[in-house]
Amino acid sequence: NYFYGKKFSNISDKNEFKINYNKNFFLKLSESFIKFYKSEDISKNLNVYIKFSRDFQKWDLINQAIIISILSELTITTKEKIKIVLNDYLNVAKNFVSLNEVKMINAIIDKYLNDRKIL
Repeated sequence: NYFYGKKFSNISDKNEFKINYNKNFFLKLSESFIKFYKSEDISKNLNVYIKFSRDFQKWDLINQAIIISILSELTITTKEKIKIVLNDYLNVAKNFVSLNEVKMINAIIDKYLNDRKIL
């Protein structure tokens, strides 16, 4: 609620923009994230899909946050929109992590979804 409707500006061009979003969807998404985070043993569940020496709990926090966000939103997403949501998150991830990490995130999520027969 604090940021809704607030004006911000970009440092490089100083154009102001307002932050607006669907408050009901944001609340649903936030509740889903918290419920998923509290109810799942995320590290245990994801370490099954990781085939290298660094377990999930030892990853960079941004990678952990991206994967947890993807999985928590997918719990409230209809099957028809799963690929759209996944694509959106991977596009966002490209702004924060390397391309190799984006590929890794995509591969792990894909294995997770296929194993659980969500796709």
